[in-house]
Amino acid sequence: MFLSSRTIFVGLCFLFVLAPCFTRATTNEVQVSCDSHNFNNGKHFRSCVDLPVLDSFLHYSYVRETGVNEVAYRHTNIESSSWIAWGINPTSKGMIGAQTLLAYRNSTSGFMRAYTSSINGYSPMLQEGPLSFRVTQLSAEYLNGEMTIFATMVLPSNTTVVNHLWQDGLLKEGDRLGMHSMSGDHLKSMATLDLLSGQVTATKEANGKVLLVKKIHGLVNAVCWGVFMPIGVMATRYMRTYKGLDPTWFYIHI
Repeated sequence: MFLSSRTIFVGLCFLFVLAPCFTRATTNEVQVSCDSHNFNNGKHFRSCVDLPVLDSFLHYSYVRETGVNEVAYRHTNIESSSWIAWGINPTSKGMIGAQTLLAYRNSTSGFMRAYTSSINGYSPMLQEGPLSFRVTQLSAEYLNGEMTIFATMVLPSNTTVVNHLWQDGLLKEGDRLGMHSMSGDHLKSMATLDLLSGQVTATKEANGKVLLVKKIHGLVNAVCWGVFMPIGVMATRYMRTYKGLDPTWFYIHI
């Protein structure tokens, strides 16, 4: 017994509409917002940004006239045997020249250490040193799988947009900072930040989002040209010859 032409037509349309949704369902993740976070030390910040990769968040209170920027960089879902870093690059959008804040948990004492380091090469030792701008009130904490760096920095007055980057890696023996991963999200953790609006723009090729759109586009094309188009052609070629399938074949073709 054949289904009614209307039922078949509605079913095919429904499948066509849902095809892209199936791809999105596998790629969407539950996003955690920085707005709902409360700091244990009672600190409050006027702005916060959910950074796009590495489970990271940036909270800050910026005064444009003086350049004073009080920040808290949070990295969630991280082991205590790891180090984290966040920094601003005043001269370019890459790693070279970045003025960074770093922190890690001492494996012997369990105390947190926070310090500054200026990156001058692609294989830096991340040794302690002064930055090109003043940093005060530098500290760090680790609690429940979350590591946070607190600091107050003084940027040039009337700064509105900065190039910033963030990173993490594992500690080696003797609490030496190991190299961060050179793949995946670790290569996407840099962006420009508008300190006034809080808007983050990826420095790399709009990275994961562009790649995701391309994959979805390719999959939908494959389904349309590889499944729906042949079905439409076969409906016209083989079904229209049967009188009992008129006008069902036409709706399937459409």
